[in-house]
Amino acid sequence: VIPKEKFYLFERILFRVTRGNLFMKHTEIDEFIRDPISGLDTQKVVFIVFYQGERLDIKIKKICEALGANVYPIPENGSDREDLLNQVEERIEEAQVVIDNTMS
Repeated sequence: VIPKEKFYLFERILFRVTRGNLFMKHTEIDEFIRDPISGLDTQKVVFIVFYQGERLDIKIKKICEALGANVYPIPENGSDREDLLNQVEERIEEAQVVIDNTMS
């Protein structure tokens, strides 16, 4: 996740650093998100980048860090990804129950 105003710069830098050897998808998040550092509500873009190689991994992570992007690790194994998805869905359900009980 990266602030919207930094995304296009981020996209150009990644393309140049990888010489186009990446596949990236992105979409804007419709809601404003409170930035934990500044405390301001900002628009953000969620993205996923596919690439090969350890050298690109290091370069891309440094670029993300420099531009203030939040990086979330994704397991390489399909069953591990499914387990992670199930855990996230459970946490969302639990949070929704707490919100519903609080609102009642």
